Amino acid sequence: MEGLKKISSLLLMGFSGLIFVSSVSIGTGTLEAPGPGFIGCLASAVVFFLSLITLIKDFRTQTKADGATPSLTWLSLQKPLILSISLCCYTFFLGIIGYLVSTTLLTFIMLYAYYSKRWYSQMIIAALIVNVTYLVFDKWLGVQLPPGSLKLAW
Repeated sequence: MEGLKKISSLLLMGFSGLIFVSSVSIGTGTLEAPGPGFIGCLASAVVFFLSLITLIKDFRTQTKADGATPSLTWLSLQKPLILSISLCCYTFFLGIIGYLVSTTLLTFIMLYAYYSKRWYSQMIIAALIVNVTYLVFDKWLGVQLPPGSLKLAW
């Protein structure tokens, strides 16, 4: 499993390097007048340095005394697989059922997959999170979020 951490860190560093080069090529602009590649450039730099820190930390960490490493099992892959499928479904359903419903469902699935509280408390938390983000982005910042075919918005 330690080898997978190192490989994933290296892959993220390479991926962030590609994004950085692409962002610079389309133009980053300045702080006063950011270009289309400004946010991508910043985000890729953050991902690169966080991956570098993780890689250095993994190389410095000593392996366990018994040398046993956990194997890849269905239980270790279950949560990431559920979240990956949920994100794919989210991108499909966002335009159909809108931001409020699809993001509430995605947030509920994320919370339910990683926390073992009751499902109704997870749904309440998900609804609160999504409504706060809707207020911030749609009402306060004026970002138009997709209402979907159902035209659900407030």
